[in-house]
Amino acid sequence: MFRKISDNAIIEGIRLQDDQILNWLYDNYHQTVRHHILKNSGSEADVSDVFQESVIILYRQITDNELQLTSDLKAYFFGIARNIWSAQL
Repeated sequence: MFRKISDNAIIEGIRLQDDQILNWLYDNYHQTVRHHILKNSGSEADVSDVFQESVIILYRQITDNELQLTSDLKAYFFGIARNIWSAQL
């Protein structure tokens, strides 16, 4: 469940809408996003909304060949979520 998967494998899994990869993404990235949002005046409902929107944005960037990683995928994903939450605040 908590095995390390390469960024390339995650990206390809997201592109293919692989449920195992999407579940892995949730299991491994959700807590970081949750902690940030709850620490910054958010609720559990906000966490779910921001996480879902972040996945959608990442999916669109991948499928539109617009993804340009400048860090590891987890940091990139967190940046998406942080920007979404900052805009909502």
